[in-house]
Amino acid sequence: MTRSHRAQPAARRGVVFLFSAFLLVAILLIIMYGRTLPTERERTESISVRIGTMNDFLKDLHADVHRATFIAGFRSLIAIEQYSNEHGAYLADPEQSFVEAFMNGTINGTAYEVLNESTFGDYLARVNAEANAIGIVLNISVSNVTLGQSTPWSVDVAFDMAVNVTDTRGLARWDYDRRFATEVSILDLRDPAYSVLTYGKVPNTFRISPYNNTDFVDGNDTTNLHDEIANMYYREDPYAPSFLQRLAGNLTGSSKYGIASLVDLDELSAQGLYAKTYLSDVDYLYFSNTTTTVYCPGKGEPLQSWLKIDQEHYLDAAHDYGLQELNSTVC
Repeated sequence: MTRSHRAQPAARRGVVFLFSAFLLVAILLIIMYGRTLPTERERTESISVRIGTMNDFLKDLHADVHRATFIAGFRSLIAIEQYSNEHGAYLADPEQSFVEAFMNGTINGTAYEVLNESTFGDYLARVNAEANAIGIVLNISVSNVTLGQSTPWSVDVAFDMAVNVTDTRGLARWDYDRRFATEVSILDLRDPAYSVLTYGKVPNTFRISPYNNTDFVDGNDTTNLHDEIANMYYREDPYAPSFLQRLAGNLTGSSKYGIASLVDLDELSAQGLYAKTYLSDVDYLYFSNTTTTVYCPGKGEPLQSWLKIDQEHYLDAAHDYGLQELNSTVC
């Protein structure tokens, strides 16, 4: 009896110990499980926030690329004209020189101040620094830069961009290729034809004529034609070369994006340049020394005595300068 009574407390203690152990394990599991759930939740939320941040970064990049392209593109065209003006010659490959200026700020290895901190390469470096500041590793490769035209008054700068965006913590990554195209105005740029062929003495900037074809002459009123000549405005002209053709020194070609001005021979003479009074004053014909049938205003008309217009621009009502209203004759 004595031994039986002594065994019962020991058994009870064993049961209590076993129950306590199970309870402790259960509590530990609950604590561990409870901690695991929020950790996974937080990780999911962290990834979601990170993806949102990176997506916003890419949206801003896509929107800003066009602004950066316009700035670098316009300044590259200025640099090309400066080169032509300084060297008195056209570039052998204007598109290749544009790419060099656009990306690196140089033409034939020479840096141009107008492109200081303004190249597309400079822009990419700044974007990369911004990406690093928010924990993004950004790699962008630009290729196949082209220069084209789809309107007379602008050029189209296009390029392929390979983009790799990676989160520094390895939470997200994007890899994609995209082609960007941006329209860059040529207005207020200097015409390389004037720069080269007047030795930089009579520069002329691209400004659209405020006059329509029928507005140059009204009866005997030639005020608008005088103003057109004095300001050497430009207008669309399918017989004339485009801006890109002018950039390459091709003044004998024509384009649906062609533009032309009238050369002010008084201005050339004032700068000590020989005025070729026997040629048409339409700039691409004048500067290319193209001999053709020309028309002069009738005697007594209040216009410059040297003014001459070629037959195409005399007879084509859509692109004439109003000389038919002035009793003009072949001269």
